[in-house]
Amino acid sequence: MKSQAQTSFRRLTRKRHIGVDTLGLLLAVAVTAASIDDAAAAPRVLAQLDAAAFPRLEVIWPDSKDHTTP
Repeated sequence: MKSQAQTSFRRLTRKRHIGVDTLGLLLAVAVTAASIDDAAAAPRVLAQLDAAAFPRLEVIWPDSKDHTTP
């Protein structure tokens, strides 16, 4: 169980959700409140990776998911 301080800290901070290529070059960014679950923020990043802008993009690999509970 999270303490009150940890819960309050999550409400005041931000998370950066990014999409990068195999060289680590930035392709897409979404900044959300830290209380937003990664699964809820993923569509914001993926929406920026359209086929017209990135025609060579074929596969998307996720790294990990932070299970945020408010």
